Amino acid sequence: MVKNPLASSKQIAKAVGCTTHYAASLKKKVGTPKEVFKREQDKLHNSRVALLEEAVSLTSGDRHKDYGDPVENMTNIAKIFNAITGHTIKVSEVPMFHMATKLARMQASPTKRDHYVDIMAYAGIAYECEKK
Repeated sequence: MVKNPLASSKQIAKAVGCTTHYAASLKKKVGTPKEVFKREQDKLHNSRVALLEEAVSLTSGDRHKDYGDPVENMTNIAKIFNAITGHTIKVSEVPMFHMATKLARMQASPTKRDHYVDIMAYAGIAYECEKK
């Protein structure tokens, strides 16, 4: 009930190994209306969707204008990296390095929205790179 307050009595009973009747009696003791749990669930969903929409907006909007096609940009970065290091990385690995940077930064600031938006954007760019 804590992990999924909207779970049915049957789902709760199955998860914890009690009877459906007992799970239903516990649910009746919860004072919070179902609508409150539903609103909270919707907020989480809307937040995730908002992050994805922001990632789409960035990669197809301002950043696309500033830096051009993301696959071309990643190709240029890979060429520079390969020239500097003498290693050969694939173009699709460049956005993964950017994702690694964001993951490392999340250690210091785990609630910073920008990290999550950028990781979503880089994942899409990595897919585009693989497809091309």
